[in-house]
Amino acid sequence: MPLLFSYGTLQQEDVQLATFGRRLKGARDALLGFDHAQVLIEDPEVVATSGKTHHPIVRRGADPASRVDGTAFEVTDAEIRAADAYEVSAYARIAVTLASGAQAWVYVEARQARTGEAGAGLVVHAGGCHCGQVRFEVTAPARIEVADCNCSICAKSGFLHLIVPKSRFRLLSGADSLTNYQFNTGTARHLFCKVCGVKSFYVPRSHPDGYSVNARCLDAGTVRAMATQPFNGQEWEANLRHLPGADDS
Repeated sequence: MPLLFSYGTLQQEDVQLATFGRRLKGARDALLGFDHAQVLIEDPEVVATSGKTHHPIVRRGADPASRVDGTAFEVTDAEIRAADAYEVSAYARIAVTLASGAQAWVYVEARQARTGEAGAGLVVHAGGCHCGQVRFEVTAPARIEVADCNCSICAKSGFLHLIVPKSRFRLLSGADSLTNYQFNTGTARHLFCKVCGVKSFYVPRSHPDGYSVNARCLDAGTVRAMATQPFNGQEWEANLRHLPGADDS
């Protein structure tokens, strides 16, 4: 199960019951290199749930030894979405390595997350098709490197490849709206929205255990910079080692 690290109100049992409908199980841990601050909560529903008008928030600090104590909870994907809904816009969720070595999600200051100042931790990018039926989240750096492939299908669709392991991709909605197109070896699964026809992500031949996300289909606001690398997909086998993400599977 995914881990969600909380240093604030999500540790409260009443907040857990209101947000998740159960008490979470977790272990004490710590977030290193971050500092505590306070943020004013103006959402009356969140204030009513937590009983507090100010919540703690963390931001990357100057001292890598600084420590924020908290609890790493085991949660489901649905509970991650519930936590996203609970946290106000001042927060953004990123992936971090805790003091124990465990990988976990944590909510940090949104401005730092958007600009990449939260450090080497990954950020959550949202995206989807044109009509909105298909929505997803992909965990990747704020500064991304993508491949512009000239193979027969990518050249026609204008796909910019952001390749990630399966564990870093989450389909939020639209599974029933996807149609699959396969050709040649049949390894790649080209997934198009049945409504608008957009291919926002697919299972690539190069990484059949992962996903390639179309960087053009990411929502604005979380990509700090994007470097585009040409990829000669017309000579796919000879150039596979040059594909961005080839070592990340």
